[in-house]
Amino acid sequence: MGCSVEQNIWGYDLEKNSLGDGLIYFFESDIERLSLTFFDTMDYELAAEFIDESSTLFESLFEEQRVGYAGQHTRFISCPEEYKPLAFSQNISQGKITYFISYANSNFVAGVCVDDLIMYKSVHGWIYCDLSRKLIQVDYFISKDLDVNTFIEKITCEGI
Repeated sequence: MGCSVEQNIWGYDLEKNSLGDGLIYFFESDIERLSLTFFDTMDYELAAEFIDESSTLFESLFEEQRVGYAGQHTRFISCPEEYKPLAFSQNISQGKITYFISYANSNFVAGVCVDDLIMYKSVHGWIYCDLSRKLIQVDYFISKDLDVNTFIEKITCEGI
């Protein structure tokens, strides 16, 4: 797996990592971390199906679940409403983005549901670019005290 500064996307100087047939672009600073995974070229219908299935899977992680071994007081576990990811879908220049805003822990794992484990806000989603027919998975993390909307407003398919 080779690494080199390859491309500037949305103002981020990204390192390109080859992983099999896929491409992963990565950026990290003291306050933010960005990973873009580029999938093979595909038609919109296939990309939409993939995004729908992936979104459903991600959302299911936060539904109320029966515990494996019920205790005296606990029969179900769930993520409190204030920590559940917020889902969004919007058109962007030359494409569309579907994403979730959630909280993440110190290991950059999105979906934290307990206040004392929250280290970051995260954006987890997928971009489909119409002209290039590219599907891109986005994973972005920023300090929990900062606003993810500054990042989201930069996203476009122009030049991709």
